[in-house]
Amino acid sequence: MPQNDSAMPVVAIVGTYQVGKSTLMNCLLADSVAHMGDGNPTTHVVSRFRYGNDEIARLFHDNSDTPLKMDLPEYRKHDGTSKNAFKELDRVEFVMNRECLRHAVVMDTPGLDARGEEGSKDTLQTMAVLDDPQNPVDFVLVVLPERLSAPSEEVIRKVASLHSPFAVIMNCMEHRDPGACTKARDEIEAHMRNLGVSPVPIAEGRTVWPCNLAWYLWSKVEAQGKTRFSDLLEQWDRGINGSFEDQGLSMPSKPQIAAMSRVEPVLDFFRGGGMAFAPLRAHVDLSRAFDTWRQERHELALEASA
Repeated sequence: MPQNDSAMPVVAIVGTYQVGKSTLMNCLLADSVAHMGDGNPTTHVVSRFRYGNDEIARLFHDNSDTPLKMDLPEYRKHDGTSKNAFKELDRVEFVMNRECLRHAVVMDTPGLDARGEEGSKDTLQTMAVLDDPQNPVDFVLVVLPERLSAPSEEVIRKVASLHSPFAVIMNCMEHRDPGACTKARDEIEAHMRNLGVSPVPIAEGRTVWPCNLAWYLWSKVEAQGKTRFSDLLEQWDRGINGSFEDQGLSMPSKPQIAAMSRVEPVLDFFRGGGMAFAPLRAHVDLSRAFDTWRQERHELALEASA
């Protein structure tokens, strides 16, 4: 049985905007609940996902502790475009009966480099989540593009400074086959070593795992009515077909696309195949306790020498 929220590790999905954070969340859920974008920043509030049988979304507005409740079919229908339900939204909490939520609470966060006033608010929200000592993040899933930009490098530095374990996923966008992205993966892994950071390997001992999140979600989730997600599926369908036609290849089946996406090892890793969630809380608490003890010792030494 799942533990209560306070005893469960908290996992945050972070990265720059439009790299596939919400798509990764949907891959974990095998659903289309997290709102995905089409080139512009989409996630503007922290979305918290936890295990339960209610299958509902709780929308918190204007710093209120009383949420507006929606069942998930109704929430999918709004798809982030309802001016009333989504106006002045502070955060969203989802309760879902999904295997990936049995052992951890997962947070989908706004992008860290979105531009403009709204983008600055997005960055502040995510930084506040990562820096909150009252609700510490225990594990971080970092989503990167194929080319490591300066903002992406800053994300890595920030995550490494938390002293929490983290893993890195490289999302091969533009309908690229992850199997052909080994050069980009090797370059990012080398850059990680130069930065002196050590992500947890997801599979095959690789500290950066290339995959195509859109391919996997396209192969697994059907559209439910006419929404922004159904438009994305149509766009992905054209893109995937076009990428194989351009190479003179026949279109693979959906199960084949799912396998080619290389997302299953990420799901296995998340379910516990590569990451033991159970001892995470104790491990991280011990690490933080040691850091506190070391800081106290340092302060006592300064007082003694004064």
